[in-house]
Amino acid sequence: MKLLYYLLPIFIIIYSSYSMPIVIADDEKIIEKTWGGYSLDVAEDVVVESEGSIFVVGWTASRGRGEEDALLLKYDQYGDLLWAKTWGEFNHDFASAIDISEDNYVYVTGWTNSFVDKEFRDIFLLKYDYDGNLLWSTLWSGNSWDFARGVAVSENGDIYVCGYTQSYTNRGFDILLIKYDSNGNVVSNVIWGGNFDDFCYDIEIHNEYVYLTGYTENAESGKTDGVILKFSTNSDFIWAKTWGDQYPDFFHGLDVSNNDFIYVTGRTENYDYNIRDIVILKFDLNGNLIWEETWGGQKWDFGKEIKVTDNYVYVTGETYSFGSGGFDLLFLKYDIDGELLESKTWGGTGPDIGAAIYTLHDSIYIAGSTGNSLRSLININQTFTDTNDSGAIVSYPKSNKILGEISELPKYVDHESTLVSGKVMNVDGDEKFRNEADIALIIFTSFDTQSNVTSNLNYILVLFLIIFIISIVIIYFFKTKK
Repeated sequence: MKLLYYLLPIFIIIYSSYSMPIVIADDEKIIEKTWGGYSLDVAEDVVVESEGSIFVVGWTASRGRGEEDALLLKYDQYGDLLWAKTWGEFNHDFASAIDISEDNYVYVTGWTNSFVDKEFRDIFLLKYDYDGNLLWSTLWSGNSWDFARGVAVSENGDIYVCGYTQSYTNRGFDILLIKYDSNGNVVSNVIWGGNFDDFCYDIEIHNEYVYLTGYTENAESGKTDGVILKFSTNSDFIWAKTWGDQYPDFFHGLDVSNNDFIYVTGRTENYDYNIRDIVILKFDLNGNLIWEETWGGQKWDFGKEIKVTDNYVYVTGETYSFGSGGFDLLFLKYDIDGELLESKTWGGTGPDIGAAIYTLHDSIYIAGSTGNSLRSLININQTFTDTNDSGAIVSYPKSNKILGEISELPKYVDHESTLVSGKVMNVDGDEKFRNEADIALIIFTSFDTQSNVTSNLNYILVLFLIIFIISIVIIYFFKTKK
């Protein structure tokens, strides 16, 4: 038994040291992947399913059948490419958004002119299984220009596509919301807009409501304002809120948090100060503004996409004010009260664009495009001051923007979709940069996470402790028998 008294304290010390959390401070780049060929290859959206498989969607001029083909890439959780597939015919086919249903079907939307009228554009919706087999493809074709920019799948399997259309107006573009069932049949079409252009770029479903964001030229300010629209999942209009002033403001990305707040990002402009900055705003579910923050420098900065967790707000986009030169991919991290925690750029001297961001467990996934063979990750001083094109420090008010409301009611139209048979091709691609632009996928760690290694060590050490105690009991039993 003396051995037990010596070994047990040593074991406790070892166990305590190994079971301390392994904390990764900040958000460090862990994986960087590119994909492309000899021409333009662009990522537009990214989604990650619960087991960690990564799906990136966009378009390619390097592979496929037409001038540009819709592109779907699947990576494993470590960023290794599993397969790449194109869809399209002989003209222009662009995929813009992706979502995954709870039963692991993959839905991709975008626009094409390969099937009906080559002069205009039509909206397509594709359904794949988890392994990339195309189950159906359907076309929403009007008599003018129609574009899809976002897709979201509800818990019961309905698919919602947002974008903008000229097919039901002679006054410019209107915001469009299409609801499909899981077989690709159109359930409803909602068109919202005024006498001037209205555009939608993102969509989220939260607690039986559908939220859209974009920008409108029909606000009280008389200029371009960011806009958020709220519908029920039955496509009933709830409200439309605008944010802006006499200068242009654009919303581009939207997310709704688990604790019931709406977050948007985009760009705000102030010509008096020559400012074009990223804007991040937080609203409640009734569209009341909680806070607003801007980020930028003396040049052009644009927030493209936003994702929210219980504790943090993440933004990606591009900056011309900071980084290695030209446009650089941008990554921002805030707490939920709007305090900036991190700002990083990624890129080289050519253009690098952040198009989409996604969070899952302890990782952040950013999809975009790069025009560089050599790229670097740069931390930006978070205490920078805004400067104009001459380099002079400026200070401008952020609270001049007006939160408004538009009572314009949408119209509901009958418009069916038709099945089409675009060509699906398995294509190759590699990480060697040649020219033009390649698709980029970057994965960061996040959330000050405890490593899985820690948990595994805990299990092993607990098992060792159990075996150790059983061994002592057995030894003691045999000794007492003697």
